Amino acid sequence: MAQEVEYDSMPTEDYEYAIASQIAYDYYDNGNDAQRTQEILDTYIEGYTFDPANSYNDASTIVRPDGTAILAYRGTRPTNPIDLVVDAGILVGTHRAPIPAPSFIQAQNHYNQVKANYPKLDITGHSRGGTWANYIARQNGEKAVVFNPGETPLGFSYSGENNTRVYRTNTFDIVSFSTHGYKDYRDIRIVPQTDPLDSWLGSHNITNFLPHYNLLPLSTEPDIIIPVIPPKPVEPIIAKQDPRYISNLCLEQPNLKICKKKPKLKNKPMERELVSQTLY
Repeated sequence: MAQEVEYDSMPTEDYEYAIASQIAYDYYDNGNDAQRTQEILDTYIEGYTFDPANSYNDASTIVRPDGTAILAYRGTRPTNPIDLVVDAGILVGTHRAPIPAPSFIQAQNHYNQVKANYPKLDITGHSRGGTWANYIARQNGEKAVVFNPGETPLGFSYSGENNTRVYRTNTFDIVSFSTHGYKDYRDIRIVPQTDPLDSWLGSHNITNFLPHYNLLPLSTEPDIIIPVIPPKPVEPIIAKQDPRYISNLCLEQPNLKICKKKPKLKNKPMERELVSQTLY
């Protein structure tokens, strides 16, 4: 049995793989419109570039700011009959058979093309795309992060180095539930289902692993921490009683307490002198 670890929320370290898996759907859904796909990518994460020259209907290549890349294989669209044929093959274990099915050979050929352009390459995908990503990573010794990969209930085993991390929801997902029975996965991380519980296949959707829209777009720049500078203490200013102020105030409000004390006259001798002169 693979080691299973439950998380309270989707680990932020693997958001870029969930976004790349979503972009693989978007490129297919918008008719391989590279400009529109880049616009969608920009709403999710800053600084990442969509590479149409190394993308096609079933896989998209996303280039990180440092020049390394993520190859994301697309999952199933039920309206595509070819997708349903591939899914049927996965159900009976063709991806675990010694001779790979044609779709897995095509996935390998595309990997070879992308690898020639991006020597540092990680693999990802959701649902059927996760099954392709897991297979390619094992065959080529690459790191893979996959989401709700399609599996078979049959007990076949894989060959190749194990570098795959699997994400699935904490509710029952009939498509990828068999993953917990295989001991050859690197690890399985279980995160809460964020899609509505009454949604058809809600537990399987890639949106369960995407960042909340309040966090978008994700930034590759480090957070700017503004230090909190404590304010300098301000000494209280004690107003001094200015005699001129008191004098003017008393002219306006003579009944104030400070105005009741009348100032002494300093020129009394002069007054007596004037009185004496008047008498004579």
